[in-house]
Amino acid sequence: MLNSKPSNQLRWVILLLAIAVILPTVCLLWFMSQAVKNERLAVRQKLIEVYMEKAKPFIENLHQSSLKFEQEIQQTAQDDLFSFFIKFCCDKEYAEGILVYDSNGQLLFPVTSDETFVIDSEKFTKAWKAEFNDSNYTQAISEYEQIAEANSISYEIFQCNLAVIRCLEKTGNIEKAISNCKQLAYTSDHSTFKNNFLARLKLIELYRKYDSTLFENEVRQLLSDILSSSEPTAIDIRAFVLNELLGIIDKAKLPGEKINISKAQKFLQAYTLSFQIVQHLSAKENLHKWQEKKLITFNLPEKIFGMLFKNKSRNIILCGRSSTVIEVLKYVAEKISDSAVIVGVFDEQENEIYGIDKNPGDAFMSIKPNEYLGQKWKLLFFFHNSGVFDNAANKQETIYIWTGLLVAGLVLSSGLLAAQAISRQAKLNKLKNDFIATITHELKTPLSSMRVLVDTLLEGKCENREQETEYLQLIAKENGRLSRLIDNFLTFSRMERNKQVFEFALASPVEIANNAAEAIQAKFEKANVYFNMNIANPLPTINADKDALTTVLVNLLDNAYKYSNESKQIELNVFIQDSNVCFEVKDNGLGMTRWQMKRIFDRFYQADTSLSRQTEGAGLGLSIVKFIVDAHKGKIEVESKIGKGSAFTVRLTANEHE
Repeated sequence: MLNSKPSNQLRWVILLLAIAVILPTVCLLWFMSQAVKNERLAVRQKLIEVYMEKAKPFIENLHQSSLKFEQEIQQTAQDDLFSFFIKFCCDKEYAEGILVYDSNGQLLFPVTSDETFVIDSEKFTKAWKAEFNDSNYTQAISEYEQIAEANSISYEIFQCNLAVIRCLEKTGNIEKAISNCKQLAYTSDHSTFKNNFLARLKLIELYRKYDSTLFENEVRQLLSDILSSSEPTAIDIRAFVLNELLGIIDKAKLPGEKINISKAQKFLQAYTLSFQIVQHLSAKENLHKWQEKKLITFNLPEKIFGMLFKNKSRNIILCGRSSTVIEVLKYVAEKISDSAVIVGVFDEQENEIYGIDKNPGDAFMSIKPNEYLGQKWKLLFFFHNSGVFDNAANKQETIYIWTGLLVAGLVLSSGLLAAQAISRQAKLNKLKNDFIATITHELKTPLSSMRVLVDTLLEGKCENREQETEYLQLIAKENGRLSRLIDNFLTFSRMERNKQVFEFALASPVEIANNAAEAIQAKFEKANVYFNMNIANPLPTINADKDALTTVLVNLLDNAYKYSNESKQIELNVFIQDSNVCFEVKDNGLGMTRWQMKRIFDRFYQADTSLSRQTEGAGLGLSIVKFIVDAHKGKIEVESKIGKGSAFTVRLTANEHE
């Protein structure tokens, strides 16, 4: 209530200043609006220039990307086709599929393997019967080995060896099965590269079941080899093995990010799309019709775009789903569109692909997004409503209005700053009032307790000598509490007036720690506190005020006592670290948040006011600790976790001459 009158006066001052500024500003803006009306014819051209400028970086970015893309094709077009496929579809994701033809229209990539694998079943009848019908695996192994020795067909030999491994596994001879499989997988005497891959698949399956320590590394290595161009293996064989391998990985529940299967998935997707296009395409009929570097549409169940690039000996067609092209243009359209203008995407048939929900009228601007898309792909610009020109002209008026408002706002801001100053003063007054209330509470409580106890003793109402002793001890406790509180107030007062004087001399850290422990020991013993003191030996001396540092440790130990749980565990550690003598006080108390740790050294601040009132204190202890440590040119650090406790560490420079 005391501050209400000044506050009302402040509001009146701010209101009068606002009127003095706003009234002439409004008049000025009215004249400006009349002048703006004559500029409406120029607004259309200004809008076009604005949106052309807005679209320019996006269109330029598409153009530069296309040039870079084309340069990279020309630089790598003579690479081996599989490397080209991996780079463009898996590594850089320039395309979702690739077709390569020679100058005569002959397909060079992707092509299937020429290998044919037909097994003479009559040779294997007896072995199969022993393995699958009779479960006589020893006989089956003998039969397979005889077939392999008498055979000259590498694939049949490979199948015999694989069958032997299978039978060894069934007999439980896992070590031999793995050994044979490793030999089959990594030797090429009687096998093709496909056989190697199939044998390695079997080896991985064995590792998955029986030796998980080697499983992940073998999977990673096979993935790398399949996606490598170093082995002359057809892409359809790689895709088959890769698909089987991904199935094994899925069964083993290996995390995809751990072995990076994303590249393998891109490979299979690009392989599938490339073969779909090859199956529906007659390149010899169309290669001469297609324009280079222009968008081609393939008539497939799913709309696929392609683009032809030529060099000396190859015709390269990069393919992608229509959704990919549309997403790029949608992104550009969304970035250019705003509250006044909407940008629509239209394809080569002038069909709307994106952007227009209802008929907005005629487009006021058209942009060709990229030369590779051809002339018919366009970004058309429409206004949201027919009154957009008026709105654009009104923007000029808005500029003037906001200029006036800005001036008015500056005046109002000045008033607000003054109001904030008053608010800060009010908070300071509240802080002082709270301080007085705290002092009153902290002084009155021990005095009241002592008065009751003294009255009881004077009236002789004690039942026996033990009760008198108990009352006297309580009086002594309250007296000690009162003394500590008054000492803190006096110290704080000297701090405020810069009258605190310290007597520096060479002091023993051990003596300081022992003095603090003795001062607090009685309190700890009464409360059954588990107190542990660890002092390193030897310790150098420090240049310090011994009594002041004892006060620091007593305050920290007292805080640890007050803010600990019922089962109190408190430690005082003294040690040397980085040429500093460190006093560390740890507890298992309530802990503090980061925000609380930033403020605990502020004067009068109490992390838990309700708990502080239940114990004692005016929020001065830690500010006094900080003041004393700073006077000693030391540092105090805090570490704390909610529910785990806190650790305060005081660091003081050790005496260099020891």
